[in-house]
Amino acid sequence: MSLRQPLPFFSTVLSPVFLFATQNRTLSVGKKVFLRRGAARKFPISLQKSGKEQKYVEPLKLAKFSMQFSIQIEKRQKTDCPPLLQNVLVMKRLSCNLNINNRLSDYSDVISTTTEGNQSLKPTIQKSQKVVLSTLLLGIVFFRLFSLGFAADRAMREYIPEPGEAKTGVLDFSWLNEKPAGRHGHVLVDGERFIFEDGTPIKFFGVVLGFGAATPEKEVAEAIVRELASNGVNFVRLHAIDCTYSGVVDYSGIKEGAKTNCFNSEMLDRLDYLVYCCKENGIYIHLDTNAGRVISTGDGFSEEEAKAGQTGTLRGMRFFVDRIAELETQFSLALLDHENPYTKMRYADDPVIAVVQYVNESSVLWLNSPNVDNPFTQELNRRFNEWLKTKYESRENLKAAWTNEAGVSALREDEDFDKGSVASPTMGCWVEPTIEQDASFTELDSPPRHADFTAFLIEIEQNVFSQFYQKTRALGFKSAINCSNYPSGPVDTYLNSFGDVMEKNAYWNHPIGDYTIPTRFHRDEMASIDPRSLFPKEGLDKRSQKNDHALHSVGIVSRASVVDKPLIVTEWNATSPTEFRTDTLYQMACYGSFQDWDGLCVFIYTFDGYAENFFKTKSFTSFFNVNVDPAIYGAFGMAAAVFRLGLIDKARNQVELVLTPDDLLAQDEHFWQIPMITPFVSRFAYRFIDNVYKGNADLVIPSQNTTSGDYRSASHLLIEKKNPYSNAFRQRKTYDEWLALYRDQNVVSEKIGEQTLEFGQRAAILNSSFSSGNYDLVLTRAMRHFGLLTQDQGWTAERAVSDTGQLIYDVEKGFFSANSSRFSVFAGKCNELHKTDSFQIQSPNDRAAVAVLALDGQPLKTSSSVLVYAMGRCYNSGMTWDGTTLTSLGKEPILYEDIRGTLMIQSDRSTCCVWKLDSLGRRTEKIIPQQTDKGFNFPLGDTIFYELSFE
Repeated sequence: MSLRQPLPFFSTVLSPVFLFATQNRTLSVGKKVFLRRGAARKFPISLQKSGKEQKYVEPLKLAKFSMQFSIQIEKRQKTDCPPLLQNVLVMKRLSCNLNINNRLSDYSDVISTTTEGNQSLKPTIQKSQKVVLSTLLLGIVFFRLFSLGFAADRAMREYIPEPGEAKTGVLDFSWLNEKPAGRHGHVLVDGERFIFEDGTPIKFFGVVLGFGAATPEKEVAEAIVRELASNGVNFVRLHAIDCTYSGVVDYSGIKEGAKTNCFNSEMLDRLDYLVYCCKENGIYIHLDTNAGRVISTGDGFSEEEAKAGQTGTLRGMRFFVDRIAELETQFSLALLDHENPYTKMRYADDPVIAVVQYVNESSVLWLNSPNVDNPFTQELNRRFNEWLKTKYESRENLKAAWTNEAGVSALREDEDFDKGSVASPTMGCWVEPTIEQDASFTELDSPPRHADFTAFLIEIEQNVFSQFYQKTRALGFKSAINCSNYPSGPVDTYLNSFGDVMEKNAYWNHPIGDYTIPTRFHRDEMASIDPRSLFPKEGLDKRSQKNDHALHSVGIVSRASVVDKPLIVTEWNATSPTEFRTDTLYQMACYGSFQDWDGLCVFIYTFDGYAENFFKTKSFTSFFNVNVDPAIYGAFGMAAAVFRLGLIDKARNQVELVLTPDDLLAQDEHFWQIPMITPFVSRFAYRFIDNVYKGNADLVIPSQNTTSGDYRSASHLLIEKKNPYSNAFRQRKTYDEWLALYRDQNVVSEKIGEQTLEFGQRAAILNSSFSSGNYDLVLTRAMRHFGLLTQDQGWTAERAVSDTGQLIYDVEKGFFSANSSRFSVFAGKCNELHKTDSFQIQSPNDRAAVAVLALDGQPLKTSSSVLVYAMGRCYNSGMTWDGTTLTSLGKEPILYEDIRGTLMIQSDRSTCCVWKLDSLGRRTEKIIPQQTDKGFNFPLGDTIFYELSFE
């Protein structure tokens, strides 16, 4: 990879102005002129005089912008200073009564030139000042007009990727990996963490290789793995290997109705070689076995069924259609039983396979499109009627169970399970269905119908996954098994907890709607949103918000956290149309460490495994490919070290949201509020209980979807006034007697907004629902009361401070920061002096991410080797928008915004050398920093990486 200065567009606009200003001087301006915000820039001007060439290197400022360009001037009249240099200098101090010569003389002390005989050039001007002045005014008008449309491009530099090239020097983090993978045995689950068979703990940091990249050509496989290892990657998720594009399933005869139960030998060989390369480089494999399968009439399906199974992924249907479940289970087991000719081991026996995933992004609770009506969903309703008949035996029993205290029944007069006519409630679309406590009994989506249908679906998925789990273990597989990776609510989370490991996907700014342009995105960065907002971005529809497009990724992931289960973020990304996304990698690594997550996996390194395409990629070809992205993949090694080495402390407190079996059947739409906000303060996890709480959390929050559950053994409780009914069928109100178990006689009350929080010895009780607002302040006040937070920790109106004090999320100023002894980062809105415990930055950039990492295992203040990363926005050239609709992703070159200004790093060392690095880690320029009483100052600019060496 290389970094170079772009020079786009402006010469075609400004050169006529300068030609007019210089009149009878012949002026030749290059095709590209670079303009940028902020501090002045030096640039060369070449002047031909008496056959000699003189060089002018002059810092110039133009309003809030500066220029960098190279020109040749052929001088026709005698003058001592290039006219263009005079004119631009004048523009800085333009006024109505301007004496150009005098103003120029103000700058004479900074003009640096070389002439024959070392004579200084004195600035003069030969032409009419009026002509020059009017021309300059015209130039400023043009400049300002065009700057409105091209401000972002003017501040950018070119980033030229070199796919497959490994990092070197201090950017080489391959030392984090032990080679080969599996030297400590299989990956096992030990409570909430992964360990190897010899007891060594392990955390995973990596990428998704999907579709064609999961079966790359061998030359590409070798290059990918070398590059990944150099970036500290020890985990690769092989995704969609069963899809129709370059997958290992043989679909060659599907149009003729052939079976789809055979391997594509060429693609399987590529997969084998990739796994072998990963193993040799200390990279473990997450094997996603069922993601993109389509079905055929040859598999035993009718034409109508096969068509329904080829319109996209099977999602929920793979659980409630036994034939699909059998087909996919057979494929998974056949792959695990396959012997890799390069490793000489079956996948089931090879410790390089750390996780096997049954199905990708699937749930029995929801489908991938609304109002699905096909043979499979009709079969689901038939099975629901059979399930009701088995449970209730008679229609009278069913009617009694579905009737409330007022005598209103949810069973309609024309419904009878003997006739198969009991209707199913509405299925979810990418989110599990919810029910409000006051939902009508006469509507289709009534509480008792919802409760029974949810119980029915839970049983289906649990049975299907249990069979897969047992058969996989019977095959000899020892490592972790996951069910799926898109739990959208507490029931989904509960179902996935039957596996060994929890998984969750989280995207910042996923496209809203289609994956093809034009499509919609929001225009904001993750560091500046308030995660407490229910629907934080105006102009986006409600469904897109529910699907997490503008909700903070830390909160989204936390919705899948379960006590006593490891958690892997199987897919996450901040998509490339998000211009400032440099903060996201550090937020995920730091909050992931704080929450004690066990894996982070970016979607997607690349989609393409063919050499003719892979090595030529110089821009974002999709919204997701990160292998060319300096904003995310460029900082991978640093983030890998932070996450894998645990450089950010784990949370001191654990907050648990607890659900009983009745709570699961009565989930409401506010299920996600608590896990969206709590993780910025303390560790969050769900706990599922039979009915009696037996855990040891620092703070327990009953979900209170119903007034069920016995929490008398909890050390501290935070209770809201929510659903007063004792069960999911809404048949008896028991809130008062349930609450009496936890309310003390002597309490202290406190007003928080319009709400009242009542404190007892063990319980804090809110007189309203958390969904009424101020949950952040209620949580903070309760935890402070119980001694779990200090006065400067928790949520305020402006910010959230973690219970370790290391993480700050400032929603008012729009930045995130993390500080530990060996690592420090600031990311977000800038344009002022920012201080962390280890450094301070003064920069004119309005967005910046600056991170410093000690490479020798010592604290930053005493470290002998420090790596600095500094970057702002990043996107393709020519990316265009129409409001929130992306109309073009653009093309090469990729542009990035370098961070300018001054960085002061605190150090107890006596000397320091600074080198600018290119994006592969090679030294390009040495800087001598200025020593201060606290450390060293040095200027930033023109690159992303800096190596600091101390003695």
